[in-house]
Amino acid sequence: AEAARAGGSEAWRGGERGAAAERWAGARGMAEAVLGYAALRRPDFADLRGRAEAVLLACHLNLAQAALRESAWADAGEHCLRGLALDRRSVKALFRLGQARAGEGRLEDAAEAFDRALELDPGNREVAKRARVARAELRSAGAAQRRSTATLRHMRARRR
Repeated sequence: AEAARAGGSEAWRGGERGAAAERWAGARGMAEAVLGYAALRRPDFADLRGRAEAVLLACHLNLAQAALRESAWADAGEHCLRGLALDRRSVKALFRLGQARAGEGRLEDAAEAFDRALELDPGNREVAKRARVARAELRSAGAAQRRSTATLRHMRARRR
């Protein structure tokens, strides 16, 4: 699984996006299969379990990045959520979740994901920038909604 994940990363760096995603999906399947073994719950297999979980997390994060590149917002979000199930403190998963939610137009969810990432990594400038942008877009969308509602009320009042 580790070799397949690394092969996917190599393909990604070489510009082979589809091949990278295929290798990461394969590595994800292998890691999930390894984690399915009951023996891995034993304390003496904690290291192997940790390695498999790390590969699985990396695969979900990489697949999220690939989905973001293709504007496949829902797929990216799903991979981020699966990554967060493995490591709820993953700044990268939260950052990419924010990107996915913003792409879907779910600005409040995007801002929340960016804010959570910023809480975990307060010095991260890119996360801080995205959080500011998401909050500004959210305020702008709220103002546009209020203007639209006011216009509808005005039109209804004129009809009476």
